[in-house]
Amino acid sequence: MRKKKDILVLVETSTLNGRNMLEGIAKFAREQDWEIEFEQRGIHDPLPSWFYQWQGSGIISRTVTQKNADLLRAKGLPTVELAGNGSSRQFDVAVDDMLLARMAFDHLRERGFHRFACYAFGHAWWAEAKLDAFVQVVRSQGFSCERITPDGRKGKKSAEWHVPQWDDSEQEKLERWLKRLPRPIGIFAVTDRHAKRVLDACHRFGISVPEEIAVLGTENDQWFCRTLDLPLSSIDVNGQRVGYEAAQMLHRMMHRKGFKPTRILIPPAFVAARRSTDAVAVEDPDIAQAMRFIRENVSRRIGVEDVVEHVGLSRRTLERRFLQSLGRSPYDDIQRVRMEWAKELLRETDLTAVAIARTVGVSSSRYLARIFAEQNGISMNKYRLIYSRRDQGRSGD
Repeated sequence: MRKKKDILVLVETSTLNGRNMLEGIAKFAREQDWEIEFEQRGIHDPLPSWFYQWQGSGIISRTVTQKNADLLRAKGLPTVELAGNGSSRQFDVAVDDMLLARMAFDHLRERGFHRFACYAFGHAWWAEAKLDAFVQVVRSQGFSCERITPDGRKGKKSAEWHVPQWDDSEQEKLERWLKRLPRPIGIFAVTDRHAKRVLDACHRFGISVPEEIAVLGTENDQWFCRTLDLPLSSIDVNGQRVGYEAAQMLHRMMHRKGFKPTRILIPPAFVAARRSTDAVAVEDPDIAQAMRFIRENVSRRIGVEDVVEHVGLSRRTLERRFLQSLGRSPYDDIQRVRMEWAKELLRETDLTAVAIARTVGVSSSRYLARIFAEQNGISMNKYRLIYSRRDQGRSGD
């Protein structure tokens, strides 16, 4: 009988993203008949006491300190890293920050925002990398981006992944920073918990969300995002695929002598749109009115002529001003809203295709399935299978 591979997995169970990675690793492990060694842990926890006596075949870790990285390396086993510390210990598999930034920009831009900012508390290298990517994407599209930290300085990047101290002075700095920002503006935050700090500061300072400031988080911790007073829009970072690809890479390392892995960047999955970005932020009042009409009435199978009648403009004028404000046509916006809604219903409900088509204002489920596949490159059933998050439990702090 072939001996099972004994794999050590040092990935935090305290966050939804970590548990998603574990699920992806577990899926590959079942396919390969691996034995996995892991325990409940946080990302900053020390290595388990039994690590020093453990003998196995390979390691998958999210290691954020040089001390732990050195201890893992001393084992001399094939190891795949999912975090790193920004210094000598770099990651092997992770979400693609540039694609994440582009998804964040597109989501905010589709809602009409032409002012942008990004926020992270502290100066850890991984947060700075996400901020850098967002600024780069925004500027490449011809817009400017506020990318100062709350105290008005960039600060020194930290190679270690630590939890900075949050206190009243930091809260006040954040509020002052938000007050200085031009509005309306869309803010991208590097995690959902960073986004919550922005939401809390806006609430204390009397800033309207999402009308004045729209806030988009990262990681899509559903329990966390939905239970906030104002539900938070967030980007799902595809943790299950990150975990699966990491396990697949470890498999190659263990079975191919001399195999040297190359870094794999995983595309984020989708934006889960909730109330924190549910805004229309265009300066043309007629186009803003048209966008609101579309979002509020798309289920009635409206067309461009209905929008024309509602705003009192000619079709040619409406289309020209839509293009000037948003870079797309009224018809494109109707289809965009329908597809966003259909994706949300596929991810978060058990509604049939027929019911979804009726809900989003499409004449038939067959037609919806066709345009969904054309626009997304994937069938509705496949999308639901991959991206449904209804079975995920609550996240730890």
